[in-house]
Amino acid sequence: MFDVVKKLLLARQLSLEKGHIKLLEVPVNVIPVSVIAYLEKILIDTFGYEEARKKIYQGGYEGGRDFCNKFVERYRMKTPREIIEWELNIVTMAGWGELELKRLDAKKGSALVIVKNSSVAEMLGPYGKSIDFFMEGFMAGGSSIALGMPMKVTEVKCKSKGDSFCEFLFESEM
Repeated sequence: MFDVVKKLLLARQLSLEKGHIKLLEVPVNVIPVSVIAYLEKILIDTFGYEEARKKIYQGGYEGGRDFCNKFVERYRMKTPREIIEWELNIVTMAGWGELELKRLDAKKGSALVIVKNSSVAEMLGPYGKSIDFFMEGFMAGGSSIALGMPMKVTEVKCKSKGDSFCEFLFESEM
């Protein structure tokens, strides 16, 4: 993870200025995990589990797609593996957990990613259902750019369901 931070700092792609943080020319915030966890919980309580999941997923999808587009353009990344590994490194660096690409078939549009120590799942604790909606959407948006096809990401294992880690299945929507 720290190699990514060093590369970003050396390339002047991580900028810390008074009142502003930019990562790859994109403004970002540093907020406590509890803000996202409580926001998810409030949206679930307000709209129900499925509707909250859809709304948070969509926000993550749009943000992941936009962010991935920016760093692909900036670094002229070419291979799907290179793009997805960069995206996973950025998400790990941002504190969402330790992400690892277990499987990728770029032609079929499928992948499997595990997340150890998901910060949102750990913050919310036992819930009985998958809870990392934003991460699902963010990775779906980013992988849609990386693989050049609409992607869907589903959390199939989650610490909030009692699993030892979170696992995300990537599938083409074509």
